[in-house]
Amino acid sequence: MLPPSQLPKDGDLVAIDAEFVALSAQERVGEKGAIVRPGQFGLARVSVLRQEDLRDLPFIDDYISTPEPIYDYLTRFSGIQEGDLDPSTSPHHVTTLKHVYCKLRYLLDQGCIFVGHGLKKDFRILNLIVPPSQVIDTVDLFNLRHQRKLSLRFLAFFLLGVNIQQQTHCSIEDAKTALAVYSVYCKLVQENRFETVLQEIYHYGRTSQWQVAQQRTGPSTISMDTSAIVRPHSQLDDAADPDSTSLVLSSSVGELDSDHCDPNEDDLSDEESLEPLLS
Repeated sequence: MLPPSQLPKDGDLVAIDAEFVALSAQERVGEKGAIVRPGQFGLARVSVLRQEDLRDLPFIDDYISTPEPIYDYLTRFSGIQEGDLDPSTSPHHVTTLKHVYCKLRYLLDQGCIFVGHGLKKDFRILNLIVPPSQVIDTVDLFNLRHQRKLSLRFLAFFLLGVNIQQQTHCSIEDAKTALAVYSVYCKLVQENRFETVLQEIYHYGRTSQWQVAQQRTGPSTISMDTSAIVRPHSQLDDAADPDSTSLVLSSSVGELDSDHCDPNEDDLSDEESLEPLLS
């Protein structure tokens, strides 16, 4: 919980990550046939932290209760276990989807810039339309055109020298890591080394078959430091995916594309949207 004086404001970076649970399974024609209906996913956890919170706790870390039955907790990918979303048994802070939405909507309306990895589908299920100017997605920054998308785990291994998601996913860890990866991006751009390092990342990925080794054997590591973070408008505008915020669903339940196995609007006044951040 932050006092009003410390709430993020226009232009502030906030790192975000969300975890999801499956509400229904995808349906196929036959055992391995074409998918006729994608699975549905519901929001289970959201973590948001400020740039200065990198070594501290996030100011938002909410678990979301759902009235719908959960088909699969996707624990391997989400870190969510049975009981985590039940207010009567959960050891975590469990709240409603509306409460969480109000918090995120407040940050959006304040002009905060969301930093994360793979935010397009997160925002789709969150039912949140975010202008491209308020999105910094590391999955798009570190991408060669027409090449595979790089996982946050692989980028963290190569750029930061850390192994994340070893047992399961944690939205706090992923949000912090995305912010640190963005800091590396800023540093590389400032040093005019970004294109060279990006080529090195893909070369290393191909030779290692995109595996993350337990012991770091690649180029020299970069610590998780966000001191290099800047907001280069022109480069961020070029890197932004223009489609990343163009989709909205009619509810909190979203359908994901079949290749995304790990998923993991009311007008509110300032006073109405501020209240949930303070409670």
